[in-house]
Amino acid sequence: MKKQFNLNILIIHRDKNILKELKNVFKNNHYNVFTARKSEFALYLQKKINPEIVLTSLNPNGIIKKEALLKAITDVRDSPILILLEENDEEIKNINLLEYKIFETIKINKNIKETIIPIIESAKNYYIEKHNLFQYLQEYQQTWKKQIEWYLWKEYHKTIYRTNFSKKLIENIRNSLLQGLGLSSLISYVDLMDLKKIEQDDNILIPKTYFNHLKNNIEKLNLWIQNLENLLNYMNRSFEIEELDYMDFQKIIYPTILQIEEFRMIKKQEFYIGNLYFKGKVKANREALILILKEIFINAFKYSPEKSNIDLVIFDQNDKIIIAILNDILEFKGGITGIPEEYENQIFEPFVRLNHHFDERFLHEDFSLGTGLTIIKLYLQYFQGQIYLKEIMDYTREPKKRIMCGVILQK
Repeated sequence: MKKQFNLNILIIHRDKNILKELKNVFKNNHYNVFTARKSEFALYLQKKINPEIVLTSLNPNGIIKKEALLKAITDVRDSPILILLEENDEEIKNINLLEYKIFETIKINKNIKETIIPIIESAKNYYIEKHNLFQYLQEYQQTWKKQIEWYLWKEYHKTIYRTNFSKKLIENIRNSLLQGLGLSSLISYVDLMDLKKIEQDDNILIPKTYFNHLKNNIEKLNLWIQNLENLLNYMNRSFEIEELDYMDFQKIIYPTILQIEEFRMIKKQEFYIGNLYFKGKVKANREALILILKEIFINAFKYSPEKSNIDLVIFDQNDKIIIAILNDILEFKGGITGIPEEYENQIFEPFVRLNHHFDERFLHEDFSLGTGLTIIKLYLQYFQGQIYLKEIMDYTREPKKRIMCGVILQK
């Protein structure tokens, strides 16, 4: 619940007539007003009442004046909105307004009654917005705590991170070449062919089965190289913000599901589509959403068991929607099963895989080498979207742990 603000204003000036005039103006506009002619008394009042707005001249009565006074006013835990009462053009020339976060300067003249209230209203609105933001951050402090800790950890371990980044790239290329593409077996076939070859003049006879295996592996390697080229193109993409309603989303989701039918059939999983309706429009991009959803769906196919269910549903909230894709958990014996809490952020880092798992049946997917989640997270940032992956307890059918991928789009 937002705080109701009843703002206190402190006015500091040596002239009691100016204080009286300004106090009457603010009282008539329902502000709580306190005045002080001496700087020492003003600082005592500030400590006692914690005013949200302070209007001060640079030369009140007392020993604390000019920069020392400004520093004393602003050097508190919850600094007030500071407005200078300017008496002549010369007195603020040597004052660094940015250093003391001066909100505005007001010249003391006969028109001050007409000009001062709009400025105070603007200062009041700024103060309220600032404190509502602080309150919002406090309310969601626990939610963002893990994310903030992760970024701090990453900053602290920057050198290690860069080293691991390179290591992960090399490991992924190595695993893709040796495990997935069978480059080691390709080398073995060449060695076997050399052993089994029969030389006839200028020709060499080799066993047909070895040649077929060699040709098959070369085709996979060629496709993998093409995927690398495509990956570079995907990394260079950018997207304009579009406004999409639920009808636009349905026109995206159903054709996308048809495009990935070959991947769904690999493990014969089933799609279950729930609510796709939401109010209003969201910030997104059609082309980007197709790529994002394809990658999430293919990941769900790849990392869930045979003949399992993939669920899709939209949760509509006041300022955003959440596109939720849920899949069953594929067990990895001797590896990491599911997404443990400590890995929820790491999986979006480039080239990170929780297991050295390469399923060559998914060789034709758009992204490779463990870059898919990184790229789609980048795409979402073009329209202030977000993504997360975590284990949840799902009660849709029988209660069990599942993986939920949530894509957040702002309205």
